Amino acid sequence: MLCDFGLSVEAATKPSIMSPEDAERLVNKLPNYTRFGYSGLAFYGKNLYAASGIGLLEFENNSLKNLYRWNKSDSDVEGPWVNLVSGQLWVWRAGDERLASFDGKAWLAFSMPQPKKGYFSRGDILDGFFGVSSTNAFWLTGAGCAWSWDSSHLKWKEQLDLPTFKNATRSGTLERLFLLGDKPFVVVRYEPGWAVVGRARHKNLGGDTVHYFNKHWLQVTNNAVQRFFVEQVVSVGGKGFLRTIDGELLQVDPSNIAKLESPGFCEALAVTSAGNLLASFHNSGVYELTKDWKLRFKAPYPSTDGEHWVHLAENDGQIALSVSPVPQLVAEKNSSDYKTVYNSFAALWIFDGQKLENIPFPKK
Repeated sequence: MLCDFGLSVEAATKPSIMSPEDAERLVNKLPNYTRFGYSGLAFYGKNLYAASGIGLLEFENNSLKNLYRWNKSDSDVEGPWVNLVSGQLWVWRAGDERLASFDGKAWLAFSMPQPKKGYFSRGDILDGFFGVSSTNAFWLTGAGCAWSWDSSHLKWKEQLDLPTFKNATRSGTLERLFLLGDKPFVVVRYEPGWAVVGRARHKNLGGDTVHYFNKHWLQVTNNAVQRFFVEQVVSVGGKGFLRTIDGELLQVDPSNIAKLESPGFCEALAVTSAGNLLASFHNSGVYELTKDWKLRFKAPYPSTDGEHWVHLAENDGQIALSVSPVPQLVAEKNSSDYKTVYNSFAALWIFDGQKLENIPFPKK
């Protein structure tokens, strides 16, 4: 099931710690063709951490405390993810293609584990990487590969050895991974990204499939769901939950994939510290699934807001929700050229269980 790969800790690289005022200045210096956005959220300790193109933001008591930057020329970070096994915060330093972890006291830097082909392509980097954790394991996925973390030796274990997945004449690659206990389940995609994005024009696409290992690789039965393309995965209560590109929610266990009824178009998922599924639904709000869906708070962004990415995190009753603008290409008048425009803005809110507060960063 596994093949031999592993990379150890590098010399520790400490980030530069910048003030909220410095962070605001960096946002104001962004060129016109781009706009500030949040690319991920995670609570660690009592504070909220947010990944962004200017670095890793730390919020304390509903205000920005610090900005962490590793690379001045390209400060983009992705994540953050919490390793539930050893209690560390992880980020992918996309700007210099390294990983970093924080134990509450010090930062460590790590080189990326390598795929079998020995390098990451530009497409691999653009598609990004994802950290996935249960209380038994922490995995990194990306470039069609997956590696588990060895906390005792501070290195990535052997790469997950996947078979050749086939759907008719197409070969599939790992798209997402989730954990039930310490058992990895993989979502496999058979279509190129451009075809999935333009799926309305491509009617005969093969949808994603889900597989797990039990002596050999088995495909999870899909009797009730039409083709789907997975955008996000989480696991809770012995089940996996898949958010599709079309806003549907699917529930997965080793025996079946089923559609989960929901309040609307799902735009983000998270797992609460109490072990429940949390979801944000477009123009509706954030709901928690216990026996039924329970509204935690209504959508704080205007219903007229343009296309945006959404991220969600929770810790001990606190819920963080962010939105970030999606760039749109618009044809220039009387020209064959295109320009990038935005029809929404980045925003962050924190809900303490009773009150929803807008976090004033960046200042408009």
